[in-house]
Order: sequence, then C-alpha cells, then structure tokens
Amino acid sequence: MNEKVVHLDETAAENAYNEILKMIISKSLYKGEKISETALVEKLNISRTPIRQALLRLSKEGLVEVKTKCYTKIADYSSEYIMQFGIVRVWLDIMSVKLAILNGSNAEFEVLEEICSQYEKAIEEKNIEEKNRLDCIFHKEITKIAKNEILMQFQDEMYQKVMFIMAYSDYDARDKMRSLNQHRKILKALKDRDPEEAVSHIKKHLYDFYGLTDKQTLF
Repeated sequence: MNEKVVHLDETAAENAYNEILKMIISKSLYKGEKISETALVEKLNISRTPIRQALLRLSKEGLVEVKTKCYTKIADYSSEYIMQFGIVRVWLDIMSVKLAILNGSNAEFEVLEEICSQYEKAIEEKNIEEKNRLDCIFHKEITKIAKNEILMQFQDEMYQKVMFIMAYSDYDARDKMRSLNQHRKILKALKDRDPEEAVSHIKKHLYDFYGLTDKQTLF
C-alpha cells in the first residue's frame, strides 16, 4: 500500500478516536448508550474503517463495549468496579508520590503549581471538562516526575477511565475546591520531601472521591 495512503488512514483513525472520545467525556454519548457506526460516519464525516478502528481502540481502553455484528455501546461501570478501580489507583498514586520525592526536582514541582492555578481558574469559570482534564494532568505529571516508565504506562492506561468516571461524579462546588486544596497539600508535601505527608494527602484525596477506607485498601 502507498505510504501516503497508510498515513492518511492513520490520521483519520486518530481524528475519529479524538472526536468520539470528546463525545464520551462530554456525555454527548451517554454511558450505556448504544451507538451506530453509520451515525458516527455521518456526524463526523469520516469513513467507516477509521471509525471502526477508533471504536476498537476505545474498547481496549475500556470506554466502549463492542459486540461484533450486534452492537457497540458506551461503557457503564458498576459501583463495585469503580471501587476496585479506585483501590488500584490509590496504590499507583502512592508509588508515584514516593518516587517523585526521590527523583523530582524543585523546578518540576513548579509545573504542578501552574497546573493548580489553571485548575482553580477552571473552577471559577465553571468549566467542568477542563477542571477534570487538569485534575488528571496533575496526577499524571507527578508520575512523570517519578521517572518510572512502567508506572507511567500503567497510569496512561488508567487515566482515560479516570476522565470517564469523573464525568459522571456528583462533585459539587465545595467538593471541587476541596479537591484543589488537597492537590496543594500534596504539592507542599512533595516540595518538603515528606513522603509520609504526601501519602497521607493522596490517600485522603482519593478516598474522598472513591468513597474508600483503609480497610478496603489494606492500609
């Protein structure tokens, strides 16, 4: 096949993926909703093959369920699944903050400060999608600072699901400000090189969101 054609196909599939992902995270496509390839082709003006490739990729990421020759639908996580997901996330984030303290520089921690400022602005502007995006970026940046490629790979695979779960959370304005304050406490602990405080704040932050306890996470 011509190399240019292959590149165009890959670009179309990437565009389809990004557009469908936006529709899922913005709840234009609602959890549990059955979706039609034909409808997506018409709406996005992208041919069927890239649409199908995008849906398969989203299926691997756990955001859609594809039943070949039957239907495709948006994921709908049970409360039990979200709890189990939260437990894994707690342990991965604890590993991230500990390694970030060990391997991170003060300059890298300043990046987290800027993310917190943008997060606060998103709350003030009531831009929930941007707030959720920045929330994920904050945690992923800590993992980046930790400088462990395997851990980063695990986190990358999880954070599309995190965005999906956050889109359907019932956090109110006070919860969002509390989350921002918890981010800043985590950041202070990182700057102070205090792993005990960092772990304490990351646990509190994620326990609040997922409704977890030490008994569930085996602490």
